[in-house]
Parts: sequence; structure tokens; C-alpha cells
Amino acid sequence: MSKKQCKKDEKLRRVQHVAHWMIKGHSSTEIVKNISQQWEITERQAKNYIRFAYDFMYEDVVKKTKDSMAFHQKARLTRYQELQLSMAKIHKSSMSEKDKYSAILQIEKQLLELLKDMGKLDGLYVEKKELSGPGGEALQITGFVINEIAARNGSEFQKTRTKKKA
Repeated sequence: MSKKQCKKDEKLRRVQHVAHWMIKGHSSTEIVKNISQQWEITERQAKNYIRFAYDFMYEDVVKKTKDSMAFHQKARLTRYQELQLSMAKIHKSSMSEKDKYSAILQIEKQLLELLKDMGKLDGLYVEKKELSGPGGEALQITGFVINEIAARNGSEFQKTRTKKKA
């Protein structure tokens, strides 16, 4: 095995190569074996390349996600500003009060929808999920589970009793 280190651009090329193999579905064992022989490196160095490839792919995904979020946020902010300008123009226009009211109401609806959408992008709203059991019926939480949750949270739930139908 060679003791000399590769240059930065060669290391980047190798990391990209390993990432490409990982994306294609090759196992880590297979990649370690192939690159150890091909690049004349130790098994430990090959495993490091796999770790670098994971980091490389993660950073790429995070960067693309941040870029995409920034684009969508900017587009919505631009639209929000356009709607505000439209509303200001309507207030200054010579339209009848009834027409102004109707136009402003439409713009306010759009603004509210846009704000709601921006909030979703920012992660302010949590989507509710309904859990279902086998057969599609809604899951029921038993008293035992409620007591366990209460014990873990350090609070007590009021127990309520329901009458069984005869």
C-alpha cells in the first residue's frame, strides 16, 4: 500500500466517485474492497472515503434544500409585496366604495393564504396526522397508555369513566 497522500482535488474526485457508487446501491463492503485495490489504500482509508462521501452527499442535500427554501420564501415575499401595493392602489382609486370593498376583500383573502403558506414553509404549522390501526379504524388510547404518558410527563390526567352500552 502506498504511503503518499493524494492532493485535495484528487481527494474530492475520489469522494465524488465513492458517493456515486453509494447512490447506485453498492454496499460499503463492496466499495471498500474495490477502492482499496484500485487506489492502493488501506481498508481504514477506504472507510474514511465512505464517511467523507456521506458528509459530501449530506452537505449537498442541505445546500440544495436551503437554496430551494430561499427561492420559495423570496417568491412569496415578492407576491406579498405586490398584493400590498395593489391594495394601496385600490384605496387611492376612484372606484365606488362597494367595488373597493370587494377588491380589497379578494386581496386580503390572497394575503391570508399567502401568509399561511409562508408559515408552512417556515415550519410554524404542524400537520395533524390521524393514526389508524389494522382495518383502518382509528386507534384508541387506553387508560394504561394515558397513565404512562402522564407519568413520563410528570402530570396527572383526570380520569373519566364512560358507561358501556348494553
